[in-house]
Amino acid sequence: MKKTSKIISLLLSFTFLISSLSVVAFAEGEAILGDVDGNGTVDTQDAREILRMASCIIPEDLEIADMNGDGVVSVDDEAFRTGLPIPEGHPWGPRDYFKGDYYKNIACCFASEMGYHGCPSPESLKKFIASDKLWPNMKNSETANDDWHVHAANMEIREKTRYAYRINLMNKQIDYVFTEKPEDLDEFARMSQIVQAEAKKYFIERFRFTKWQGTGIIWWNLLDG
Repeated sequence: MKKTSKIISLLLSFTFLISSLSVVAFAEGEAILGDVDGNGTVDTQDAREILRMASCIIPEDLEIADMNGDGVVSVDDEAFRTGLPIPEGHPWGPRDYFKGDYYKNIACCFASEMGYHGCPSPESLKKFIASDKLWPNMKNSETANDDWHVHAANMEIREKTRYAYRINLMNKQIDYVFTEKPEDLDEFARMSQIVQAEAKKYFIERFRFTKWQGTGIIWWNLLDG
């Protein structure tokens, strides 16, 4: 457990340093996360030491540090480990049903990056996906067709690439809410956007319920025009 705490603290410290190189870090007991040299602040000296230490982290350590099992080592894992709220987080989570346990129990006071998937409009999709590949978007139950796949933020078609899950994720998120399957692209986009809108509405309400403990959200890539 001590090793797990150290790994999480290290990764959290790196997050702090990306956003600011001169900041008073938050404390857990008497330990200030990110304050490697113990001078009471997180500064450039800590950054150098953290970068050196980060080069020694191995994949097995990262698996240990993923306390909440969402596949990502983040500030959420520190909240899971301590049971205490944390000041800032990126609560993307498993991206399953937006009213599921993960989203109901978000521990951070401020979400500096958060969102939920939604399909672009068919008019936009037609500009970069071949007409014979627009629908269906999947070539089997788990894998998107090549044109959709290559536009899922990763210019590779291999099935095991990092973002290969994203297209089917939209399908699953529709299934959480609707009992019927979309029959064409227009219906798919409409249903996906309805789910996304309802998810973001719920996230806003979730933070408003905890005002001032929950202080705000910064949406990821939201264009509301």
